Amino acid sequence: MKTTSFSQHLGTYFDEYLPNVRNYSPNTIASYQDTFRLLLEYMAEQQHIKPYLLDYKHFSDKVILSFLNWLETHRNCSPSTRNQRLSAISAFFKYASQRSISALKICSNIASIPPKKTPRHIFSYFSVEELRVLLQMPDPRKPLERRDIVLLSLLYDSGARAQELCGIRVGDIRFSNPASVLLHGKGGKSRRDQFRRTGKQKGVKQYEIRDYRHEF
Repeated sequence: MKTTSFSQHLGTYFDEYLPNVRNYSPNTIASYQDTFRLLLEYMAEQQHIKPYLLDYKHFSDKVILSFLNWLETHRNCSPSTRNQRLSAISAFFKYASQRSISALKICSNIASIPPKKTPRHIFSYFSVEELRVLLQMPDPRKPLERRDIVLLSLLYDSGARAQELCGIRVGDIRFSNPASVLLHGKGGKSRRDQFRRTGKQKGVKQYEIRDYRHEF
């Protein structure tokens, strides 16, 4: 059975282009793959076209809009998730338009689909007193709770994401002046955060010397 151009391009997109050319992280690629898994599911169930038969002629802005509406009504996706799925689809068709004439018109039509407006959420935060209570909860006499104090202090002072915090290695911590920690973020991006409070620096160093090396 002959493979369609759409199938060929989709395979190359995930196997070569995203990881090797764009250097996207595994998490980002997995998110894009999930979008197309849902799209193929929609095309099979709602458009009655089996995945191995799909080609560019089966897609249009109306089809993609119908898919996005299906996500919201049948899968209870939020407008934010809907916009993420649209972004992933648009990115692929932009890639495909450079490799297939039949995808060129589709790409321009899909690119004209506007994202849905999403409500802006006001983020809550700890007051100074609430933070003081939180940092006093772990017992500094216990090794694991000393670790918790260090982690909470790092989160507060650096604004690091949980994923960045979990990715810290011993070699990422520098105690020479200016003392800092290297944080590894999304998409392979890294940033170095200085210890702006000497208490945090001392706490990290004490834990690294006294507790971390003992545990491992």
